[in-house]
This record gives sequence, structure tokens and C-alpha cells, in this order.
Amino acid sequence: MSNEAEILAIVRAIEERLKKLETTVDERLYDTRPLWSDLQPRISGIEARLEAVEKTLHDVLYQLRVLNNTLLRMQGESERLEDRVAALEPKSV
Repeated sequence: MSNEAEILAIVRAIEERLKKLETTVDERLYDTRPLWSDLQPRISGIEARLEAVEKTLHDVLYQLRVLNNTLLRMQGESERLEDRVAALEPKSV
């Protein structure tokens, strides 16, 4: 019976430690809830700003593609005009 009493005492001690641990965990969770509640609106605000930055970046990249295409077209037209002018100019002999 001595072994059973020792085992029972050990189990009770483990249960007591587990209860204390659960209480500590619950208290810590309670401590972080206000912090989390404060952070959620800030995170939402950051997400909204990030979406706006992404949209702006997308718009800027689109405008750069359009500008690049325009410059390439103008460069092609300029080269064609230079060729036409060169063809009209009298050649030096």
C-alpha cells in the first residue's frame, strides 16, 4: 500500500502543478488580449495603406510601360525622318 500512496501523492502533486500552470497560462492570455485588441486596428490600417501603395505602384508601372512604348515609337519615327532627310540632301562628291 505504501507504493500506491506514493503514486497517489505523485499524481495529486502533478495535478496541482497542472492546475497552477493552467491558471498561469489563462492569466497570460488575459494579459495579451488588450494588447492584441489594440494591435488589430493598427494592423488593419497598415494593410489598407499597403493595398494603396500596391495600387499606386501598379499604376506607376503601367504608366512607365506606356511611356516606354511612346519613347520607342518616337525614336522609330525620328530615325525614319532622319533617313528621309538624308535621302533628300544632296550627296557630296
